[in-house]
Amino acid sequence: MKKKWSLLLVFALLIGICFSVPVSANEDNGEVAGEITETTTETGTGTEIETETETTEPEVDEGIVVREPFTFKLNEDGTGYILIGYNATDGNNVVDIPPYCIGAIPFLPVVEIDTDVFSDVNVVSITIPKTVKKMTGNGFAHKFQTKVYISSLYSWCEIEFTSSEANPLNIMDIGDSSYSELYISGELVEDLVVPDGITEIKPYTFIECKCIKTITIPKSVKKIGANAFWNIDDIEHIYYVATESEVAEIEVANSVFSEECAPLVHYNCKEHTITYTSTTSFCVDTVQAECSCGYSWLESQVKNEHRYVGDYCDNCGKCVWGYNILDDGTILVNDYFDTKKSQNIIIPSEVDGYTVTAINFINILANAKTIVVPDTVVSISGIILNVLGINNNSPLEKIIIPESVTEFINIKVRKEISVYGVPGSKAEEFAVQQELEFVDISTIYSIDTETTEVTDGMLVVDEVKETEIANLLKPSEDYIVSVVPTEYNIYSTGTKVQIKDKDGAVLKEHVLVVKGDLNGDGVCDALDCMLVELARTNSANLAKSAFLAGNLTDDSEITIDDFEAIVNKAIN
Repeated sequence: MKKKWSLLLVFALLIGICFSVPVSANEDNGEVAGEITETTTETGTGTEIETETETTEPEVDEGIVVREPFTFKLNEDGTGYILIGYNATDGNNVVDIPPYCIGAIPFLPVVEIDTDVFSDVNVVSITIPKTVKKMTGNGFAHKFQTKVYISSLYSWCEIEFTSSEANPLNIMDIGDSSYSELYISGELVEDLVVPDGITEIKPYTFIECKCIKTITIPKSVKKIGANAFWNIDDIEHIYYVATESEVAEIEVANSVFSEECAPLVHYNCKEHTITYTSTTSFCVDTVQAECSCGYSWLESQVKNEHRYVGDYCDNCGKCVWGYNILDDGTILVNDYFDTKKSQNIIIPSEVDGYTVTAINFINILANAKTIVVPDTVVSISGIILNVLGINNNSPLEKIIIPESVTEFINIKVRKEISVYGVPGSKAEEFAVQQELEFVDISTIYSIDTETTEVTDGMLVVDEVKETEIANLLKPSEDYIVSVVPTEYNIYSTGTKVQIKDKDGAVLKEHVLVVKGDLNGDGVCDALDCMLVELARTNSANLAKSAFLAGNLTDDSEITIDDFEAIVNKAIN
């Protein structure tokens, strides 16, 4: 017991230490057959600069994560975080809520806000991220001046407000000194056009939004909740882009508009003919609409085109992978939405914090030349002949299948496809059954097992320098090692080590795990100690890479011995 308390004392002292930011990645992008190369995810001068930061490390206790000035809690179904605390900094607070709970394990979005944390706070402006799906409490009661900033009107319409006082647009009407303003991407909303594709305008969505002058509602809307547009004083025009008969079928709650708004409503009929001029952008079509009565507006129509950076759309946050959650808490990946970048698809071992254990190929391979299956997958399914075999025009050439796959369900493929795998595995058996070429992947590279452990496709090392990472894999002739840093341009836990063929196609990808660095920031520090302690006390679930990084004793669980070891590592 004395040993444990002494460790906790050391742990507490570590929290007060300021840690330096890890060195960023360099810029050498060249790749030569048979040589080791390094690639980077960012551009710059290539100069390595070490800086210091005073960013406060998140504190975690019983599932609570503190990232000043906010406090978060993991929700019950484990899909995201709830904002449950706010530490007011001054009399007039500008609140910018982050979309993700940075530093927390699992790394998940902020999906809910308990607005009661703002009850005694003078919020002059608040930024709501597009990840938020629910706002509870009564924190905006008795407020009379608020500016609300959002980046997506579509996401705003998806938020469930459990009361009028949960919406920061709701204000006390005390004359000219009271107002609420809604800004989209920094622009004040005066002519509100609800995006086409929205089927429901939920209760309280635009209540008291005093800046709105005109409202356009698309015919996709089939339901409008109570007080959705209540008490907006200066509305000049309300337009339904639907006929009167179609509008009659819309489910409209009582008190949607203030009574004085009723005469302002008109519909798409003979007296109001609409013409459109469309321009295309990512995620949405921006449409210039004009009514024969002289009223015109810009209408945003949601579509399926996205600008993916990594696994998420840079504009709307949509994940590039479609999946279903299985009974055991893992996922079946069954879709890939980035049709522009699907020539060489590397299916990740984890998506949104879930481990990928199954794949259905039917909607993934339409434009792919190569597919790399991660070592976590045990089951592959999908009749891909119907997608790929028509007219023999699919670009698919190679599927790389690990030894972990033990089940093939209802799979048929074209004869030109090559299957890469390990001799004696189910992959080889599958290739023989389908009369496909089988390539022994074990001959294209080897692993330095003296310094490296391989677990579920992850390369686990005690420590490694940036310049030594590529040496963990030993390529044979005509193959290349490529090292890709993390999304934060850091070489540590999360770095990808790839084997490429002479055509540049990735044939194998390993994820690096550095012992002691659970969160992938390049150092072993107090935050890593906290994560180990949380895992040891069953207060947090670690992703596979984080578990391997924190399990310094190399057994089946995180124990007090791991905590002791990581504290010593952080001190040293």
